[in-house]
Amino acid sequence: MMAVGCEQSAEVRIYEGPKSDTVFVAGPNATAGTAASVGGTRPTAPSSGPRRILGAVIPTESGCYFLKTTDAPERLEPLLSDFRDIVSEFAIDTSTGKPNMALPEGWVMNPRNDIAMAEFVSPASSGSVKFTVTMLAMPAPPDWEGYLLSNINRWRGQLSLPETTANALNDELMSVARPSGLLPGYIFDATGNGSGGMSGSPASGNSVSPVNPPSTAKPAARDNQPTATGSTGANESKKPQLKYELPEGWESVAGTPFRLATFAISSSEGMGEVTVSMAVDNPVDNTMMWYQQISRETDPEKVKSMAESTVANTEKISSALGDGVLYTIRDSEQVDAPMLLVASLPSQRDGLHVFVKLRGEAKLAEAQRRNLQKFVQTLQLQ
Repeated sequence: MMAVGCEQSAEVRIYEGPKSDTVFVAGPNATAGTAASVGGTRPTAPSSGPRRILGAVIPTESGCYFLKTTDAPERLEPLLSDFRDIVSEFAIDTSTGKPNMALPEGWVMNPRNDIAMAEFVSPASSGSVKFTVTMLAMPAPPDWEGYLLSNINRWRGQLSLPETTANALNDELMSVARPSGLLPGYIFDATGNGSGGMSGSPASGNSVSPVNPPSTAKPAARDNQPTATGSTGANESKKPQLKYELPEGWESVAGTPFRLATFAISSSEGMGEVTVSMAVDNPVDNTMMWYQQISRETDPEKVKSMAESTVANTEKISSALGDGVLYTIRDSEQVDAPMLLVASLPSQRDGLHVFVKLRGEAKLAEAQRRNLQKFVQTLQLQ
């Protein structure tokens, strides 16, 4: 799922010993270190099998906050809804500098005395999962893209996943709206065969240096509210302007440097998100990436087979930009299962395509399919 100046959370299985497996490594203008284990006996982590990182990046006035846990994929699945609520409501007490907000039922916050300032712990019934909370300095606004990309690739590296690119980064993250006037948070959710934790080598980011003071830059302006002509948000001079007509129930929300526009959907079928971005058209590779965002399948060959089948069964979709294709990404028939609808459209710009991606539960996505088609028919680049 990130236009940022600045603004004003299965069980984390942590090994016994001097280090936490949730150390966060900074990109530009910030640093990381090792974290000491705090209090009590912690369960032993499984020695094999896929590992999943569920994390969040939350830019604020006082710095950039990172929430993270690592565990077996199936242990984290039941926590996704609560975690999104935590990201949405995340707030810092200005007098203490610590997180201070209502948590979902059964969750608690514990203090930490290492590099992590706190940890959110899920209910005992879900395994008392621990999410560390870490704060790093915000970079200068022009450095934000590289800062975010560096840190997301660090997490991907901990899972033994290949690095992603700036063009694909918005598809790595889910934007989570926060109270009016605040920048959104971004959720990272991926599974791989790495440990999900830090290795001992400095190359893995285990070196320590002082954290720079938080940036004093003010929040970037929010995208314009729905009108016939939409804004591209930050770095407008470097990106094409969009012209479109918004369907009923769609609202323009804060954008990111990696997106041309972001919209929130509110309907009787639930909440959803639509993003508009530009990237290279790689049908199978892109579809594999989309499946990895919503599917529990971790076998690359099986994911590739799912992607190839989807590519072979795309629908044609008409737009003001020219004829494109519509991908339907889902691996469950349940109405509350996550689903993506992605329209790939020609842009006539440097071999790039425009991607319009709708994300939500299947019941919402199916109900919004016609609205997506209507939106695409009016979408123009200027």
